[in-house]
Amino acid sequence: MPRRAPRPVWPALSFALALTGCALPVPDPPPPALALSRSLLFCRERPPVPVIEQDADFMLWIVDLDEAGEDCRQRLSRVREVIGPVDRE
Repeated sequence: MPRRAPRPVWPALSFALALTGCALPVPDPPPPALALSRSLLFCRERPPVPVIEQDADFMLWIVDLDEAGEDCRQRLSRVREVIGPVDRE
């Protein structure tokens, strides 16, 4: 039986390369779920403005206001630790 001449490989190879150009892009995996405690999502309420009869009433309200703000800053700091650094704009 006569020996057959080998077929060229380039038509099959070029066809395979052309098919890879039509492939769908591989989607990025979803980001992992963040484990945030519900308590970190809410800050302490701002204290209501009291009836100010003396300077001491006003000063105590300022202290309460500062404590509420510090509570919120601490919670936000913990949230940043979980989600990572974020650029401030």
